[in-house]
Amino acid sequence: MDFSLSEEQKAMRDMAKNFAEKKIAPTMEEDEKEHKFRREIVKEMARLGFFGCIAPEKYGGTESGYLAASVMTEEVARVSPLGDFPSIFK
Repeated sequence: MDFSLSEEQKAMRDMAKNFAEKKIAPTMEEDEKEHKFRREIVKEMARLGFFGCIAPEKYGGTESGYLAASVMTEEVARVSPLGDFPSIFK
């Protein structure tokens, strides 16, 4: 059985990696310290299809599946794994 990513999944992974490195990483440290939420970044992620992987096309999704969603999430988590979660435990 072949467990390799499809070309589409690889492209989505690479896009998410580039996005995370260019858009999230530069402000991540400041955002974490100040508990800042950047709506413009989330809006751009939505425009790029980060949140529509499991939604049907008729509702604006891409139907690319749970694996694609997981791969994209993993790339974002490499740059900013915890978001604002640590402040919950203070």
